Amino acid sequence: MKRSFAAACLVAFALWPAVQFGLTQKYGVDPWKLFAWGMYTVPGPKPLARIVGIRPDGGTQKIAVVNYSEAERRLLERYLMRRSALGLLADEAPLAHALLELHPQWQGVVIVVADPELDRRTAIFTPRFHLHGHARAGGAVEPPAWSEDEIADLFAS
Repeated sequence: MKRSFAAACLVAFALWPAVQFGLTQKYGVDPWKLFAWGMYTVPGPKPLARIVGIRPDGGTQKIAVVNYSEAERRLLERYLMRRSALGLLADEAPLAHALLELHPQWQGVVIVVADPELDRRTAIFTPRFHLHGHARAGGAVEPPAWSEDEIADLFAS
């Protein structure tokens, strides 16, 4: 009797994170409540990225997210998975080269990344923006001198 009770407790203990994850996803239950196992099952905030092409005249071509091609979506998704795992160590050069192949009319590309960062004063995630510029010739290109508001507007669409 003791052995079967202990086995039942171990099974419940092992399965509870999956149950709580389901409750969190389906019903919006706070993952820190109900014995706090779900806090380990909720995905953390993910970085976002936007593509801005550099035209031969030096102007920029911003692409709205809804207008991304399937190829652009796949490339960004793959990059953001690496970025989510590696942070600033993720190399954006392969993404930039692939985007320049997709857009032969561009002289360069700027990849704008919004990394979620926890504000210690407010306990709210806010974006920290990183701009990565790449030229067609393989070198770096200076990203445009946008204000924080202009950069944030890229993520509003």
